[in-house]
Amino acid sequence: MHRSWLRWTIALTVVVGLLAGTIVWLRQPVSPSASVLARVGRDAQRPCSSLEIIGLRGAGDQFVGTHRSGDDVYAFWLALRSALAGRAAPLPELYPLPYEQAPHVLGFPALIAHDITAGSGLLTRYATARRERCMATKIVVVGQSEGAAVVHWAYPAISHDVNAVLLFGDPMRFPGASYEQDLGARGVPTFGLLLALMDFNPRTGSFEDPIPSDSSLVRSYCLQGDPVCGFNTSYPGSHLSYRNDAHLLVSAASFVTRTIGE
Repeated sequence: MHRSWLRWTIALTVVVGLLAGTIVWLRQPVSPSASVLARVGRDAQRPCSSLEIIGLRGAGDQFVGTHRSGDDVYAFWLALRSALAGRAAPLPELYPLPYEQAPHVLGFPALIAHDITAGSGLLTRYATARRERCMATKIVVVGQSEGAAVVHWAYPAISHDVNAVLLFGDPMRFPGASYEQDLGARGVPTFGLLLALMDFNPRTGSFEDPIPSDSSLVRSYCLQGDPVCGFNTSYPGSHLSYRNDAHLLVSAASFVTRTIGE
């Protein structure tokens, strides 16, 4: 009996230690590179626009060409342009945030958690500097997948500097949050479960959403079959389907226009 109790105690200690170590590793702050910080600092001082969309691409999306913020964010930007066309409101400027993505390890995006901590710091720096320079600019932040997680993690630091936030396929999604648009997604993320540990507070022993549940500035979208933001593996391709869902894009654009008062 004593030996059995000892084995269970050792096993539990190992599990708790591994969990604590994983959480510490996930939340380890990582700084953006000096070259990217300098670039974003220069970008923040460019001329102001009336409406700016800060776009953050998903994992694996290349920061090249006209879609440097990813196809889903770009599709939303086009939908917002259409929603504002013919109004007195100015057309939105799209600024793709050049946050860095670490290379995959043996084909697995194991370092996404560190991309998120570094990217959230970069987003905070840019949004703060942009607001200081452009007091009258309406700023909307839009992220997809890894980019959505960056925005989610940065929200407490940027909430006073932005006018609206959109999240598509967020692996740090909190099911049932009041800011979530109900698309039938179930439960905690399947493939994003590891990133969900970033929200675990060891002091309270609970998961705590960085975004207040009653936030009126945020809308989060998780398609029903998306395994990155919801509990489902039946249709992994849905994670890249936001760009093709016209109803969702129109709904997101309507939310933004209402929120920013256009």
